[in-house]
Amino acid sequence: MPETKPSTAPPAQPPDARRHARALRIGGLLALTFLVIFGVVCVRKGWYEPPQPGESRKRKNRGTDFTAYYSAGELARTGRDLYDWRSSSTPFRPYIYPPTFAILPMAPLSLLPHNAALAVFYWLNVGCLIGSLWLLRKMLWPPGAESAGGFWRLPEVGLFVAVLMCGRFLDSNLKLGNANLFILFFTTLGLYGLHRGRPFAGGLAIAYATAVKATPGLFGLYFLWSRRGWAMTGGAVGLALFLLIVPAAVLGWPQTAGSLRSFVDEAGAKFSMPVSSDASDADADGEGDSEEGPRAIGVSLRGSLLKLLSPTVSMHHRDVGDVRSVNVLDLAPETVSRAATILSLLILGLTIWLTAGSWARTHPTGLALSWSLVTLTMLLISPLTRKAHCVLVLIPAVVLIALLQQERLAGFARKAAWAALAILPAATLLTAEGLAGERAAEFFHAMGTSTWAMVALYVATAAALWSGKASSDRSVRSDA
Repeated sequence: MPETKPSTAPPAQPPDARRHARALRIGGLLALTFLVIFGVVCVRKGWYEPPQPGESRKRKNRGTDFTAYYSAGELARTGRDLYDWRSSSTPFRPYIYPPTFAILPMAPLSLLPHNAALAVFYWLNVGCLIGSLWLLRKMLWPPGAESAGGFWRLPEVGLFVAVLMCGRFLDSNLKLGNANLFILFFTTLGLYGLHRGRPFAGGLAIAYATAVKATPGLFGLYFLWSRRGWAMTGGAVGLALFLLIVPAAVLGWPQTAGSLRSFVDEAGAKFSMPVSSDASDADADGEGDSEEGPRAIGVSLRGSLLKLLSPTVSMHHRDVGDVRSVNVLDLAPETVSRAATILSLLILGLTIWLTAGSWARTHPTGLALSWSLVTLTMLLISPLTRKAHCVLVLIPAVVLIALLQQERLAGFARKAAWAALAILPAATLLTAEGLAGERAAEFFHAMGTSTWAMVALYVATAAALWSGKASSDRSVRSDA
């Protein structure tokens, strides 16, 4: 009889796996179609046209946050002061960050016309989002997880649900042309470095994020209190590289030093003010807050407490004659700011206590939960947190969803996770103008719905960390 050769064909997939794969392909195609259409919307939103003589300063097509980045990139590329935004070809509003982001990626992007650069920037943002999801998928779901249960337990489904839950924050960032998805990617990359046993690389990633926007510097303190020496070293080397060496090579040392001093002065002023005005821009009318009262801004704890506990303007888009405050008490803004500072320090202390233990530092689940808790702490205690910054909420949302899908939470931790993941999309829906209406969305935003959703996520993440630590302690005692 002729010898039978073994088959080299891959084993046939079970019917459920084939259906799941087909559904994911269709979902991916629909997602790509949506991203293309939404990209057109975002580019139209950020379109820039130079003002015509006599044209109203509150004109259309005057740009978005991206325009400030573009101005800084153009000024950096041409060797001028990157904070002299009025001398750029797109004078809309000031660039208020360290020079790092102006140099890379904005200086190369400024070779393109503003609106073409905006389209490229949109897709860079999308790439950062997809890259973050890919890294989280590799860390949080074990190999073979796609065949471990039904359709709703697929990792891709969990990631998609998390994106929907954070949709309002993603919408805000992408329409404004902001850089927070870059921060999300490099923050996730920092976690991936620790997860893969490459703490130096993780520290470098966090250093770049910190050099773009200062608030991720809290992760540097996390490296300190969790005793991660190589991560601290990577962070220190990265800060020297991204804040000093690269800017000095491009701009020269005098301009680099001056830029850093300008940034420190600007950031210090914003952190110290209990209330603030919106960022100045070329369309500002020059009037201060005196006619309408002080403003409370942002979705940090300080911002939301100021809106609720002091007579500050919190609904900025309403006419001066309308009710523009939602406060239930009439405390002085300075008093509320001091109370918010004390509460922020308590939250920071609790975060340190929960994330400094052995299980939280060494176990993969403990590491992911610790990173999530530090992320939420950063967003809650930073006085400058805005809605678009909350794209980083995607990290704790994905972590909790992954643990629920794999049935790794029980008791109060499980209930808290479900509650937080229900509150998060409710908050985003209530503040979505297209769904709730412009006035209702502004009211719920002023009431701090995004802040309280982050507080709920903080409680759920802390409960999961405590539960994991307690379970680990019981295992150690039983082994002894």
